[in-house]
Amino acid sequence: MLAAEVNGQGSTFESGAIHSLFSTHAAVQEMSSAFAVSADGKSFLVDSVPDTNAASITIVVHWSGAAQRGMAGDGH
Repeated sequence: MLAAEVNGQGSTFESGAIHSLFSTHAAVQEMSSAFAVSADGKSFLVDSVPDTNAASITIVVHWSGAAQRGMAGDGH
């Protein structure tokens, strides 16, 4: 994602140097549909391709109930 300062005051439009904000690994070729900007302009939601070299994570929900059943059941 790139950014540049812009000045549209008066009868001319001026843009400053382009600089990188962050890299995205966007999932689509057309960038206009790959991200959304929050209303306050402080955050982005980016549709990205997962990094295949990244570590995986497992999320367990309702674990306390499963633990109680295991204690009261056959020990599995």
